[in-house]
Amino acid sequence: TAVGGGTVYRSYSQATYAPGSVVTLAAVPATGWTFGGWSGDISSTSNPLSIMLFSSMNVTSAFNSPASDLILDNPSATTTGTWTTRTTGSGYYGANYITAATASSATATATYTPTIPSSGNYDVAIIYVGSGTPSAAAPYLISYNGGTTNFTVNQNNNQGVWQVVAPAKPFVAGTSGYLRISNNTGESSR
Repeated sequence: TAVGGGTVYRSYSQATYAPGSVVTLAAVPATGWTFGGWSGDISSTSNPLSIMLFSSMNVTSAFNSPASDLILDNPSATTTGTWTTRTTGSGYYGANYITAATASSATATATYTPTIPSSGNYDVAIIYVGSGTPSAAAPYLISYNGGTTNFTVNQNNNQGVWQVVAPAKPFVAGTSGYLRISNNTGESSR
């Protein structure tokens, strides 16, 4: 299987293979794309890749997009609940940033939905400010092609530094993927 811009070729193709058969897979990226590696039942960056078969296997090749960074700042977020625009502190991107008071259940969300120019694997990175009383458990959700990832970030650490929080996630072209931060940390006065 291929994810992104490219094609996978097998040394020979048949419905079933005898145990001990060796099949070579070659990943050929489309123009401008790069080969990112193999995943599934095999994890490797070798290309071509020779596999000795003893049972049924699922192997996926990943191709990396030639797209440059897609940066979404708070003016492009779709928000719910109450958010406050701030300029104090340091380490934020753009002219300002937004904050919401923490709560036990989500009363405020900020959703960042990029326009992905071409299907492929993308790293998702975040940056947050070092001021005030940051959350020790800020909840994030990333939705991408084939799944979602939930995680929390201790915003007392790595303030003002871009951090990759989800490497090489598959996104399809368009606006179906997103990153959402919520205020339901369970903390008070943050």
